[in-house]
Order: sequence, then structure tokens, then C-alpha cells
Amino acid sequence: MATLDAIALLQPTTQTGSIAGQNNQTVSPLEAAGRVMPRFIKEASEKLKWNQVTWIPYDTVLKAQQEAMGELFVANEPPKVRHCLAIGKALGARYVVTYAIRELTGYRASGLVARKGGRASISLMVFDTESKRYVWQSENTETSIREAWLGNESLSKMMDQALFNAIRKALEKFVKGERMEVKTSSVQLVAKVVAMVADKKVLLDLGQDKGLRVGDILVSFDGKTKLKVTEVLDNGTVAEVVEGEAKEGLVVKSTDE
Repeated sequence: MATLDAIALLQPTTQTGSIAGQNNQTVSPLEAAGRVMPRFIKEASEKLKWNQVTWIPYDTVLKAQQEAMGELFVANEPPKVRHCLAIGKALGARYVVTYAIRELTGYRASGLVARKGGRASISLMVFDTESKRYVWQSENTETSIREAWLGNESLSKMMDQALFNAIRKALEKFVKGERMEVKTSSVQLVAKVVAMVADKKVLLDLGQDKGLRVGDILVSFDGKTKLKVTEVLDNGTVAEVVEGEAKEGLVVKSTDE
């Protein structure tokens, strides 16, 4: 019997630490994901019968993600290609799922029929560690609606269900075998070496305010020199020369590695 490919669902990113819904209810998307993801992984195989892949437990994935991303995980930064590769290798997972929560709200509506519900919007991508490229992308908005007098679910539970529905909808076609060519776009940063600070270490003219992070990879335009960011300052960045040679005045660009 052939071994099934394993899939790892990472912790989502979000633009804010909390999202305010209607009726002034505020929820933490990361806390919601912490409730939803273990249930989703369990139901994917038991209820949805999505047994085309092996689902890795969420707590196991979180540990691998934190080890691979370090401070970027704590800061809720989106994972890069190198992080997906490291997580996949650590877990033995072929597919690594990343997603961002764009909206997570709850509401109560009065009228002829009083209702309560939740609404979730996500952007999801699947990275294939074998081909080293993204093979699926989906943006979904789903709801969870119930007549107010039925059941005693809180708005928080309604929002959790909406998030569950959005993840399920985003992954359904992928799990069943569909793939697509995903074109990713990112803002490319250009920096210049302003000083040699030590053997194999340089100072760049871009700092934290420009978006550089520890672990980022930059390469020269001719591809001969590769730098890895080791320390980020307010107005500069220290990087290690991992390939080639660097000198004052060298111009480098950021990559998706």
C-alpha cells in the first residue's frame, strides 16, 4: 500500500491581534484558530473522509513552526519558502498550508426572525515541498447562521464555525486532487553594503522600518553573493556573507527564500 502524503496546517497570520465584530464583540483570530484547527484536522479524516492525505496534529505542527521561524513566529509574520521547507522536512510533510485570516466577525440581527451568526474570510495557499512551489491558492468567505432561539451557542462559537467552514471550502478541491499554477508576488527590497563590520559580516543601509527580518536572504544582482540577516537595527542591518564575497558599495536584493 502506498504511503499517503502528509499535510501540515500552520498557524494563521492576521493583520491585527484582535478583530472587532458587530455588537462590539472582540475576538482573537489566533485563539479562534487554536480552537478550530485541532477539530478541523480530526474531522477532516473522520467526518469529511478526506483520507487522501495524512493530517499532522496541530500541536505537533505548531512546535515545528516555532522552531523553524523563531521570533518571526512570535511576531505572527507570514512564513517564507525556507520556513515551509524546514517545517516540511521536520514533520515529513509534503504539503504545508499557510493562510491569513482577513475577517472574523459575529452578529445578532433582530427582525421577523431573529438570527445570530459568524463570518470568516481567509486567504490560503498550499506549498509543495517536493516541487518547492505553491500548488494551490484559494480565497474564501463563509458564514455560520442560526435562528437566535435555537441552541445556546455563543457568538464566539458561531465565528469558530464560520472559520471552520472557510478552511474546509478552501481546501476541498485541493484534497480531492486539483492543483494550479500559483504566481506569488512580493515587495523586493534593495539594500547597499555601507560597511564591513567583521570577518564575513556587513552592515546594510536598510533597517527594521523597511521590513527586513532576522533570517532574510539577500543576493547580489549577479547572483554570486548571498547574505543572511543576523541582526536588525532601527536604521541598519547586520548580515553574514554565506556565499561569495562582499565589499562596501555592493548592492543586494531580497528574495523569497
